[in-house]
Amino acid sequence: MPCDVFKTKDGTTIIACSRGPKTRHYCTCGRVARFQCDCPLSGLKEGQTCDRWICGVCKQSVGPDRDYCPVHARLAQDQQALPGVKP
Repeated sequence: MPCDVFKTKDGTTIIACSRGPKTRHYCTCGRVARFQCDCPLSGLKEGQTCDRWICGVCKQSVGPDRDYCPVHARLAQDQQALPGVKP
């Protein structure tokens, strides 16, 4: 946690700490990403989500407040095409 120290004219010392500069995330297309993929993972990472950063153009909405990255959206579509397989 970076901290800055300031001294005022009257001799008061002020220490201001922050969590650092906000990191920008980028989508694979190069745009600034503001969303993360909500696709649930399986196997060793069961219970977690993909969390790949995606932009508003590339995200695929698959439900209320649920967005997938292009890769997982394509996989979900392919799995829906197979009988008996849930996305």
